[in-house]
Amino acid sequence: MTPGIEVNDLRLTFGDTKALDGLSFRIDGGKIYGLLGRNGSGKTSLLSLLAAFRRPTGGTTRIDGADPWENADLVRRICLIRDSGDVYDNERVSLVLRIAGDLRASFDRDYAARLIDRFQIQTRKRVQTLSRGQRSALGIVLGLASRAPLTMFDESYLGMDAPSR
Repeated sequence: MTPGIEVNDLRLTFGDTKALDGLSFRIDGGKIYGLLGRNGSGKTSLLSLLAAFRRPTGGTTRIDGADPWENADLVRRICLIRDSGDVYDNERVSLVLRIAGDLRASFDRDYAARLIDRFQIQTRKRVQTLSRGQRSALGIVLGLASRAPLTMFDESYLGMDAPSR
């Protein structure tokens, strides 16, 4: 089952900067949503809170009715792929894929292999030697193959050419 999200009066500050200030919304699971906004409007901050990468300054975040912060059972069902891909640059792509499969029980290795072929990513290469677009494609592979009920992509397409996007 795909979890729904409910956010109430969510706030996140960095010193004097208000990244989020009183944000509230509810979305149902089982659908695809897009998050649009200008640079610096708090999109990445929101996704980081939903994925429990950071703790809110105030307000509540509920995914499937539960707070994701320090909730290992819930966080296992969430995947956030940021623009950097969050992978070890000095490792081979094959190892990155193997680690992703070992860490996430729902990871679909066969699907990952098909996507790697489709994006023409050489698994023997080190991540740092991939082009920006190939690194982005690797992040997309990791996110889609995670099969996490809540999968979020944060500008993961950066550097990808038009046919890959």
